[in-house]
Amino acid sequence: MAQSATDQTTKIIRKLRRFSIVISIFYLLLAALHLLSGTELLISGGFPSDAGGRSWIIGKIISYALLMIISVLAALLFFRISKEGKPFRENHVKMVRIIGVMCFILAAAPVLTGFLQAVPSVTVSAGAAPSGASLITDVMMQVDLTPILEGFLMLFIAQILHYGSMLQLESDETL
Repeated sequence: MAQSATDQTTKIIRKLRRFSIVISIFYLLLAALHLLSGTELLISGGFPSDAGGRSWIIGKIISYALLMIISVLAALLFFRISKEGKPFRENHVKMVRIIGVMCFILAAAPVLTGFLQAVPSVTVSAGAAPSGASLITDVMMQVDLTPILEGFLMLFIAQILHYGSMLQLESDETL
C-alpha cells in the first residue's frame, strides 16, 4: 500500500516537473514578445512632439518592461518548481508575492505617466476654480482593473503556497 502511494506521488511530481518546464518556456516566449513589442515601439518613428503622445509611449514602454519582468519571474518560478519537484517552498512564495506587487505597479504605470504629463498643463484662470478634479478624473479613466485583480490573485495564491510550505516543512520534519 505504501509503495503504491509512493509511486503515485512520484508520477505526480514527474507530471508537475514536465508541466512546469512547458509553462517556463511559454513565459520566456511571452517575455520575448513583450521585449519585441517595446523595442518596436521605440524604433517605429521616434517620440511624438506632443506631451500626450510622449506620455502614452513612455507608459507603453514601462508597461512592456514590467510585463517582461513578470514573465521572466514566472518562467523562473516554474523552472525552479520543475527542478526541485516541490511547489511549496518559501522562495516560491516570495516570488509569487513579487509578481503580485509587480501587477500593482503595472496598473499604476499609466496613471503615473498620465499625472506626469497632465500636471504641468493644469492652469488656473483668474476667478476660476482649479481643474484638479478633472485632472484626476481624466487620469483615473486610464486605470485598468485587470492588473489590480491579478495582483490580488497572486497575493492570495502566495498565501496558499505559504500555507502549503508550512505543511511541507511540518511533513519533512515528521519524517
